[in-house]
Amino acid sequence: MIKAVVINASPRKSGNSSHISEYIMERLEGKAEVTYYVLREMEFTGCIDCGYCQRNRGCVIRDDLHDMYRVFDESDITITITPIYFDGTPWKLKAMIDRMQAIYNSKYVLEDSLIDRSKPRSGFVVCHGGAPEYETQFEGNRNVLQFMYRSINTELAEHIKAADTDASPVYENEKILSQIDRCIDDLIHVPRIPPPLNYLSRINESEGGGMNRFMSVYNTFARV
Repeated sequence: MIKAVVINASPRKSGNSSHISEYIMERLEGKAEVTYYVLREMEFTGCIDCGYCQRNRGCVIRDDLHDMYRVFDESDITITITPIYFDGTPWKLKAMIDRMQAIYNSKYVLEDSLIDRSKPRSGFVVCHGGAPEYETQFEGNRNVLQFMYRSINTELAEHIKAADTDASPVYENEKILSQIDRCIDDLIHVPRIPPPLNYLSRINESEGGGMNRFMSVYNTFARV
């Protein structure tokens, strides 16, 4: 069975993120084996820049995040539900992401990756802001979450955005719920065999050596 990670990043109980998380969990029932992270209920700290993971594989801190490296390695799908805080993320989600420095160092410093970089993974983000939509409202959140998903070698297939949720709760927004349904359906049924490198090379050649196109397709299959 497909393995999914669902992250409820909100510090608020019974708010938009909780309702959307419950909706997603219902949609995944019987379709995926789910690890559900409710960050507000977990005890952990952020990265303390001790340098341990530059010399050793993994993180020296033993808390509720210690097992996440194995969980993300085994995952097929990651779904994050988060409010917008000052155009960014709540502190516990950012702390979780900062702890992924151990993954980065395992790849590029130790060259002994904590994540199977050949395994195709995909996922999406649902983010919501209370204010009416404005130009930069979701930019900071998207940028940080893109780095997070690249760190765990997971394609960020969609960044679903819901604004003005103080006036209209996201869990009552039929358009957003429809987007979530479509994303889940796409992820559950997507083939999990990446194309061979010679196929990607042919794409590059057919587009006149367009390396940007080549890397775009290659990164889609989470081999960054």
